[in-house]
Amino acid sequence: MNEQLDLFKDVVSEVSRLTQKRPKHKNAYRSKKDQEEHELLDFKRILNQQPPPKLIKTNQQFGNKYIPLQVVEQMLLAIYDSYGIEQPFAPLYIEGQLIYFVNIVVTHPILKTRETYSGTASVPLIPASGPFKWNHRNVPGAESFAILNASKKIGQIFRAETDDYADIMRDHFEKKQEVPEEDKAKAHMKQRLLKMIASKKTVASLQKISDDCIGFLDGEVNNAYSKKHYELTMKEKKK
Repeated sequence: MNEQLDLFKDVVSEVSRLTQKRPKHKNAYRSKKDQEEHELLDFKRILNQQPPPKLIKTNQQFGNKYIPLQVVEQMLLAIYDSYGIEQPFAPLYIEGQLIYFVNIVVTHPILKTRETYSGTASVPLIPASGPFKWNHRNVPGAESFAILNASKKIGQIFRAETDDYADIMRDHFEKKQEVPEEDKAKAHMKQRLLKMIASKKTVASLQKISDDCIGFLDGEVNNAYSKKHYELTMKEKKK
């Protein structure tokens, strides 16, 4: 209990020091609306601050930086009036992966409104022994990762690395995808058919493509064939 209290005091101290979060002072020369707008801007500034370096840890295995879950929870208490964690959907199991969903629900300290930030995470389920026995030790980890991912949507102050999402997406799209030989053959045939359709001068010659290659016609080829067929039919009617 004392450790949790010390952690909370430490987090509040770091957050307050970095963001210069101050008690609210009413300005007699400001209207209620202006005062609220001023406080909202100040709150947005708090959320867009870099997280306190003292609260950031480094993963020894992979080298990435992160904010531990217990620190994130204390930061939520320090910044918001209240917060809660909800599970909107049951976890999904897809191809050996458990996908977990959570919502962080907070009460805005100025507007007093309820705000929700969603997060997901996936972890592998590893067979412990036998074909029908599974090791569920990753399930709590999935929930924790989902909470961390949801908190990153609140603001920069909850993100240990500014480009963690960007790097993941870049690596995903830059990675060369292996194309099976069967798919390569179909793609080659498709390009040949499109060129053949474009080169035909009569309806009869165009129809021969359909008769010979009907099994290879996909949506794009069908559309090209129909368009060409209409053009040639109208052309022949004018003769």
